[in-house]
Amino acid sequence: AGIRTAFEKLAVKKRPLILFIQGHGEVRLTDSSPLGYSFLRDYLLNEAYQVKEDFIESSYFSQANLIILSYPKRDLSPSELTQMEDYLKKNNAIFMIDPEEARTYPNLRSLLAAQGAGLGDDVILDRTSRTFGADDLIPVVTDLSQHEIVRGLGAPLFFPLARSVRMLGGAEKHKWESDYLLFSGKESWGETDYVSLEKGNYSFEEGEDQKGPLALGLAMERKAKEAQNRLLLFGDSDFVNNTNIQAGGNRILFLNSISWVLREKIGSDSFGLRTDSKPCVIPPAQNTRLFFTLVAAPTLISFLTFGGMFFLRQFFT
Repeated sequence: AGIRTAFEKLAVKKRPLILFIQGHGEVRLTDSSPLGYSFLRDYLLNEAYQVKEDFIESSYFSQANLIILSYPKRDLSPSELTQMEDYLKKNNAIFMIDPEEARTYPNLRSLLAAQGAGLGDDVILDRTSRTFGADDLIPVVTDLSQHEIVRGLGAPLFFPLARSVRMLGGAEKHKWESDYLLFSGKESWGETDYVSLEKGNYSFEEGEDQKGPLALGLAMERKAKEAQNRLLLFGDSDFVNNTNIQAGGNRILFLNSISWVLREKIGSDSFGLRTDSKPCVIPPAQNTRLFFTLVAAPTLISFLTFGGMFFLRQFFT
């Protein structure tokens, strides 16, 4: 009876269309490799969303209820920038932008800056991740804000090879209200020396690197009379790839993000296909074993080193 009811509702109410932007070397939803998004696609389809991937110039772009730009390897063209600017005046978007050396993306940065959002030129390192058996390049995030997206999340979050994000001036001009979502640990820092990072001899440099906690996610909402839309910016796209989406609370974080942007109930879609995550209290003696079994083992296969990450990205794209 429950399944029949869900399908009856689906027939009556058309579900939101989520468009993953392509054309800049983005991760594909059909990619079943460790760095692909096939698991993410399946989770969204299980929520009965319409899920497409296409170019900004496609007809789906103007029809989409939400666009997602994840790990572009090329900047937006001038015409794409104009289209994105027009879209964001009234529509929703999620940006997941990884740290990359020598990829400044002036058009993308300009687009985000116009909304009052900025990208850090850094890679977040956290030595306390070793406590969980993880690598310094995989910040274990437990410092969450009171925003409804992350409120009540009971599991830690894992953001391999992430950059910081920040609020910029100008958000008020476009009537955005901004809130940080999650932060790296107090012992973390934003490493800016990519050469030392690749060699593995990195360390915090006062005056050059920024000390943690550092924001990894930013939520923005416009409540203007002429437009009421929402935007999310994450400094990482790997937290939802096939290797990491099932680690800790990553899956719930992303699905909650989708629900919030689309103004749906957090923790459960219209058909009750998803329930809220519940905190799990684990004895300290079991933390390391559980982390290695559920998170560290599959994660470190792909993300053991900074160089290994880029090797996998180049190999599978």
